[in-house]
Amino acid sequence: MHTLRLPSLCVIAQGAKTVIVGQEVYQYDTSRMIVFLVALPVAAQVTQASYSEPYLSLKLDLDPRKIAELVLKVYPRGRHPVQERNAVYVAPADQSILSASTRLMECLAQPSDVELLAPLVKDEILIRLLRSPIGVRVAQMGFAESSVHCVAKAISWLRSNFSQPMKVEDLAGLVHMSVSSFHEYFKSVTSMSPLLRKRSHKGHRPVAQ
Repeated sequence: MHTLRLPSLCVIAQGAKTVIVGQEVYQYDTSRMIVFLVALPVAAQVTQASYSEPYLSLKLDLDPRKIAELVLKVYPRGRHPVQERNAVYVAPADQSILSASTRLMECLAQPSDVELLAPLVKDEILIRLLRSPIGVRVAQMGFAESSVHCVAKAISWLRSNFSQPMKVEDLAGLVHMSVSSFHEYFKSVTSMSPLLRKRSHKGHRPVAQ
């Protein structure tokens, strides 16, 4: 299945899945979770499922503004610098995140819990994600000066204007980068060039899953 994957955390309760982004292949299952920091066109396939044990997963959307708010609490003394610039990370499934995800699902059974408790549980999941081994990388999406945030801004423009003529120079100017730096950052984050990213939307509207 080809789709547009929005910034999100995905955990699997049962089964396994493979996602292809550009030339990169990511596999995750009940022992591994995956995080997408920017919107990306992907090819995805469930690789383990059956009628008796269907594929079950939870996807939690990531809001850069909420991430920025929680980063100030999780890293009150500042973050450690991050050298790599990736948009996708696979990490061992965190048991505390899985437990909180289960409680979030349980909240959905009670309308009052959805309104009062579900937002708190979602914040807990995000805090635990920020405190995980990939937390400093996830934190990048909440800061305007980070390469991930700049690339996300360019992708947002592409999503809104995919049917319009586009110049890479204009995209670079939008995020206050030189053309060469923009090419380097865009490719290192998304595993594809800005032109390929533009072409991936041509002829159809993106579909979020």
